[in-house]
Amino acid sequence: MTRDGRATTRVVGAVLVALVVLQGALLLWHHQRGGTDPHDVPVGLHGPPVLTQGAADQLAALPGQPVRSVVLRPTTDPRDPVRSGDVVATISLDLDQPDNVLLVSAVADPDLGPVLADLAERLSRHMERGVVTREVDPATDPDVSRRVLAAVTGVWVVSGFALAVGWSLLRRLRGFVRPGAGFLVGLAGASAAAGLVVGGVTASAAGGSLVTWAVLGAATTFTTGVAATALEALLGRVGLALAGTLLVFVDGPLFGGRDPRLLPSPWAELAPWTLRGAASSLAARLTWYDGRDLLAPALILGGVAVMGLAVVLAASTATVYSGSSGSSGSSGSSGSGHWRLRALAVVLPVAMSVVAATFLAPSRATVVSASPVPGAAQTECLATPSGSEVTSIDQLNQFVTTVRGGPSFQGADVGADVPLQDGRRLWVFGDTLRSPDFPGSRFVRNSMLVFGEGCAATVLPANGGALIPDRADGVGYWPMSIARDERDGYDLVGVTAQRVRTTGAADDPFAFENLGPAIAVFLVQAGETPQLVVRRDLGPDDADTTRPTWGAATAIHDDWLYLYGTARPGTEGIFGFSLHVARTRVDDVLDETAWEFWDGSAWQGSAAEAEALIAADQGVSQTLSVFQRSGTWYAVSKRDEVFGNDLVIWTAPSPTGPFDGGTAVAELPSDLAKGQLRYMPLAHPDLIRDKHTVVVSYSRNDTDVEKVEDNPFLYRPEFLQVPLPR
Repeated sequence: MTRDGRATTRVVGAVLVALVVLQGALLLWHHQRGGTDPHDVPVGLHGPPVLTQGAADQLAALPGQPVRSVVLRPTTDPRDPVRSGDVVATISLDLDQPDNVLLVSAVADPDLGPVLADLAERLSRHMERGVVTREVDPATDPDVSRRVLAAVTGVWVVSGFALAVGWSLLRRLRGFVRPGAGFLVGLAGASAAAGLVVGGVTASAAGGSLVTWAVLGAATTFTTGVAATALEALLGRVGLALAGTLLVFVDGPLFGGRDPRLLPSPWAELAPWTLRGAASSLAARLTWYDGRDLLAPALILGGVAVMGLAVVLAASTATVYSGSSGSSGSSGSSGSGHWRLRALAVVLPVAMSVVAATFLAPSRATVVSASPVPGAAQTECLATPSGSEVTSIDQLNQFVTTVRGGPSFQGADVGADVPLQDGRRLWVFGDTLRSPDFPGSRFVRNSMLVFGEGCAATVLPANGGALIPDRADGVGYWPMSIARDERDGYDLVGVTAQRVRTTGAADDPFAFENLGPAIAVFLVQAGETPQLVVRRDLGPDDADTTRPTWGAATAIHDDWLYLYGTARPGTEGIFGFSLHVARTRVDDVLDETAWEFWDGSAWQGSAAEAEALIAADQGVSQTLSVFQRSGTWYAVSKRDEVFGNDLVIWTAPSPTGPFDGGTAVAELPSDLAKGQLRYMPLAHPDLIRDKHTVVVSYSRNDTDVEKVEDNPFLYRPEFLQVPLPR
């Protein structure tokens, strides 16, 4: 042997040893990997859209993206996507049932069970509901177990690799130089026989279709064999050892039936691209899921087969074939120097096409993401002097001006309310002041009180902060209006809010800017604590006041949710806001594409075309109330915002107007010289019901923050009863 030959042999030996060490390390690493590392597990969410969107938000906020949430239509049978393999499990948030239901595929990796149960419990805990787990069989052949499928696909891959190794040994014994057409015919025949034998045993012992097992087994065995032979053709014995590493050892965890989505990175991402991963996916979809979504794994298996064939056929034409010497070099005629280039010219386009086509293969999954939603609890009951039934304005104002309240609520503005079907009443407030001894944030952007019979309590999130939590960048949420949609046994309460960013000193009441609207949805089961299920920003952050802030007022009528928006043109001398209206079905409130906007004559899909119902000049405040009574629609607001004097009621025959010029029914002047602010009147049409009048509250504040901290009664709403224009 020449010196160059000995050097080449040493290099080849070193590479082979390195590959053997790598294989041993892979086996040891897989063996020591005791836990699970879920990644991108598809989980369906079924129930009312606002609940499923909120659940998707919570799951998307978990670190490491363990779940890909698939929001199902309410009309979908929650078992169907599990049967078809579109998801591993479905969490059904059916509030007509006593508990949430976790529907898990009967053929899912058993290690996924605890992971899925934990996810379902996360969603159910803050809803104060339990979880019931049920198995769902796949669409076809439920008797074929996951372990059987893993064992069969493993036998196919190992058989294909063994055929390649056997041919390599036979070639050396018989003195063959090239893997020609005879080799391919022999490999195809041996693969077909292996597929038929293994398929027959599997079909008789475990079930499934003999044809499916035989055809897929033959294809996988042949592809593995030709891929291993192609690597040997390119790299000699090193190529054959590399084939063993790539085709067998890398897929070690899959041989026990482990779901690739439980493997750590990068195996979680690589496993579907391997021959074993593609074969397993095809076998599962043909056996369990009625042959759905075969394109991506079929492209991988077919693409590898085409690339392997290209290399083998190119090698068969070479004068000197590297596999004959066990080295990666070549010598001899020009034919031996260019066969690899010819193979590469075929392999590269095929590889690129396979990767592109696999990534572009259609998927029915819809991924949603947003922010986490914490749970909440109620503080101890604070006795109210007159119970939940209020019969006079004096009673309301007596309570507001005499009851100091608990540490969690000292003073606040806004004060929008809604009755619940269980007889209680919810009130939401803006910037809320708490006592110095409160164990959480002393000042929060929003809060909620729940009033029952003779009792008032604050609804607090787990962290003691704002009930609608601030964003991570410090942007908070000021409530504007509140609406309720009554369901069987529970209420869905929507609170519209404006996103607020502080722009100056904390003691400056005007040092803020509105970045756009948001919606928070609360689930309120009869007698239970209101729980936030979703908070959703509407549109990008934008401090432009000329675009409407939707949700400044809301009203539900005839199964439509009307969202009124206010906008200010920025013209000098104009302090009021114009009024516009959008509408959507309650269940579609989080889907902005389903909103319609009134353009003055018809509903259409563009917010930019929304017509002003009330002009900004001497217009409404940024936040107001709109309600319907006896066929007439009323808009209640302070003309020209905080700097105006008049409490005005505009009337219209329909939610889209036309509204009249407004009737002043009371005066609410601010006294800036004394620092006294009077602003944001809101109507309470179902308090102290009288067909000719309406109860209105307005916010009070003082520009001197120290005064408010010393006397929180300066920072509480006050009530009055005003006549309705006829």
